[in-house]
Amino acid sequence: MDESSLLFSSFNSTELNTTSNTSFESQEIYTPSLKSHIISSIVKNLHEIMDENLQMGNDPNLINLKDNIFYLDQIPNISLEYFIQHLFKYTNMSISSLILAIIYIDQFCEKYHYALNMHNIFRILLIFVYISIKVNEDINIKPEFYSKVAGVSIKDLNMLEFQMCVAMNFDFFIKSDYYQQYFAYFCKNGN
Repeated sequence: MDESSLLFSSFNSTELNTTSNTSFESQEIYTPSLKSHIISSIVKNLHEIMDENLQMGNDPNLINLKDNIFYLDQIPNISLEYFIQHLFKYTNMSISSLILAIIYIDQFCEKYHYALNMHNIFRILLIFVYISIKVNEDINIKPEFYSKVAGVSIKDLNMLEFQMCVAMNFDFFIKSDYYQQYFAYFCKNGN
């Protein structure tokens, strides 16, 4: 896969298979303006990746199947930024959980040569946010609650979570220094 299609191609993909996990929650000290800046930076990067994937068209090295569980025929009538803000509002998730979700998305896309686009980003983002909250904040959000917040059925939520956990070999461990690279990147880039 073309390295430029990764969210952060300057990172070494071999660092992704780590064995130590740190809760990043306690490391967070940010103002509302920094939180907003990080969210904007993430959204900007996701859109850049989706634009690159769109320009690549039907590249046989990228998977972009309409019959997979992440594909939505109808693109939601909301922006990615609104969707992320909505998840923040109702789940009280931390910025660190959002950044971990982005790291997981990056790993998934690299591992499976998966092409992000507006038809799949909402489901991929919602499931990795769900997983990252569980991993990072060590809380179990009830599927009934999260399915309402995310706008999916409980059955779909459970299926998405199971499929993603299997796809990622249940490996959601990220080293603290690797997380810090992403955090620094989002703090520096954006608007």
